[in-house]
Amino acid sequence: PYLVTNYTFDRKDFLIKMYVKGNILKLSIIDNTTSEKWVCSYNSMYIEELTRRTGNYKKFSIFVTMLNSGILRTNSCVRIELLNHRDLIALSDRQKHVTTSPTTEEDTRKYLILIYTVEFDKIHYPLPLQYCGMPNPRILQKRINYLEKEKRRLEEELAQTSCNKCATQLPALQNKIIKLVQDKKCLEDEVKCLAAELGSRYNSAHYTLSKNVPSNMCHEERFHLQEKI
Repeated sequence: PYLVTNYTFDRKDFLIKMYVKGNILKLSIIDNTTSEKWVCSYNSMYIEELTRRTGNYKKFSIFVTMLNSGILRTNSCVRIELLNHRDLIALSDRQKHVTTSPTTEEDTRKYLILIYTVEFDKIHYPLPLQYCGMPNPRILQKRINYLEKEKRRLEEELAQTSCNKCATQLPALQNKIIKLVQDKKCLEDEVKCLAAELGSRYNSAHYTLSKNVPSNMCHEERFHLQEKI
């Protein structure tokens, strides 16, 4: 099964993708504001050992069902949280009734926490995620171009579909086009966010360098310096 949905963690919107094939679980979480991405893959042995260490063992298939319910909010006993490494340490300390000195180091690691609440107990299953940074704008643009071509192809196929096949093929083709348009819109939004971020960084650097130009520098020297910025 393949699951794609939006989820809000601490008033921030994320896109969650979950893919399961055989004994492999793949997760991808994307910040809808910054386009930063975290991913990881887990096999059934890792998941079952993880659940065993918590004292509440679950088979791989059961764990996947629980995670699916947590993402879709279909079971009140299961929910998910997204924590960074410092938050996870604090959570562990609270459970052990100890205190660890906080660190000020920047940490991009995140963990998707599956929380299972049962009578008189609450179990936390932490799934580590690897930080991938922001996507490459060129790759996103290439993907957008592909979606544009695929959209045109499907529209042509839809127009050429014979009347005899319309009843069975028309809904499927329309759904494909809608999905492609949605994917294209998401990628275009990511490109805009990256462009805005790069523009902001450039303007900040330009302002700082211009501000530091000595006041006694002649007009021509200042002009040539700004040309290099």
